[in-house]
Amino acid sequence: MLSYNELGTFSFCYRTRGVHGMGISASSNFAVLYSASQEYLKHGPPFCREEIAATALQFERRQAQGLALAADDVFPIAFGGVLKVGTAPNTLVDNQEIAGKVTVEQIPHDPRWLADHVVVAFNKVGTRHDVPRLLDKLIRHPNAPRYIEQFSELAESASTAIVKSDIHQLAENVNAYRAGFDAWTIDAFGRPIFTEPVKAIADELMDQLPLKVLGWKPPGGGASESMIVLSPNVRSRDAVIKFFATKNWLAMPALVTQGVCGEFMNGAGGDIRITAGHRLDLVGGADLGQDIAIGKAGWCCSCAIEPRSEITLSTRD
Repeated sequence: MLSYNELGTFSFCYRTRGVHGMGISASSNFAVLYSASQEYLKHGPPFCREEIAATALQFERRQAQGLALAADDVFPIAFGGVLKVGTAPNTLVDNQEIAGKVTVEQIPHDPRWLADHVVVAFNKVGTRHDVPRLLDKLIRHPNAPRYIEQFSELAESASTAIVKSDIHQLAENVNAYRAGFDAWTIDAFGRPIFTEPVKAIADELMDQLPLKVLGWKPPGGGASESMIVLSPNVRSRDAVIKFFATKNWLAMPALVTQGVCGEFMNGAGGDIRITAGHRLDLVGGADLGQDIAIGKAGWCCSCAIEPRSEITLSTRD
């Protein structure tokens, strides 16, 4: 077995559900898992989630040509539970861009309460997020700082609602965020890219179950056939899940999960399995204010949810 500071051969197998492009940060899930495998190879257990999140954030930003995005993706996945994610803006020092600090605050919550009220739904064969230059155009829009401020206030209120287990307040925040992000994409693109792929099914859901739906939004950057739906009680939640089943969508309660973790597996090679969930943003978007083009501190309210994906890491002498 290799010691942690030796060179050698290793391999990994990445296993995940088919949720790429559905708004719950499949790319960040991989970034966190891969960063955790590198952390293990360099230092061994236990994991340092702060280091893993920081490395995964750099990984994600390299794929985005340096845009200051994904803080509200990798940090909830790495830390788990329900979080407020705070982002300080990047700065220029001697013509060099210095990354702003990312902070996390765990939000006290009842995971059963969230599962009783929040549904995540996907069209398994539907449109997936693919909007070239979406974030670039949003970040460079002149009204961007105003949206960052608005979303940060909603994230603070949503966090309070979760602590109090107040689904009506949480739904109001989610609906206001949906309307605000739609307005931002209309400003930037001339049409509501955020909600466009799900507008028809959302209207039908509201028509059929008007008393069983308090709020809804697309997860992540939208532009895909996926939705978060908030309901007043378990019976209403189950009716929402049944509605999506009639449309051949996959729908399930939002099951909050822990952060990235690793465990040893049986076998002479000393293999380990590293697992992590996906990110569900209740009020997101404000982490984009970290980009130097906006330069405004922001807060998001997000959580890590099932399904968990895994990397199985094998090392050999």
